[in-house]
Amino acid sequence: MRYELHQFVQLRFGKETFIPAEGVNISTRGIGCHVSKPIELYSKMYFMLQLDPEAQDPEIRGEGIIIRCDSKEEGGFDVGMEFTDLPQYMVSKIEQFLTEA
Repeated sequence: MRYELHQFVQLRFGKETFIPAEGVNISTRGIGCHVSKPIELYSKMYFMLQLDPEAQDPEIRGEGIIIRCDSKEEGGFDVGMEFTDLPQYMVSKIEQFLTEA
């Protein structure tokens, strides 16, 4: 199951390079985002995502790999990231979010 998402997602290369992204959709296996610059395929990314807009800290944190980066006619890029290191309790949070959506 994949759920449409309109949330700010923070992607990070290494320790210092942050890429702002808009979450487009999410599943327990990965997330789709819209970014302004291309990201090289198979790049390892660290991400932070807040499913609950009322929460103060990001609820979901983990690592993933970029498996898709498509240019959009209106500008920017659609990227797909597959989760590679996401603790089970965070997968459960996403499952709960998908069920309640």
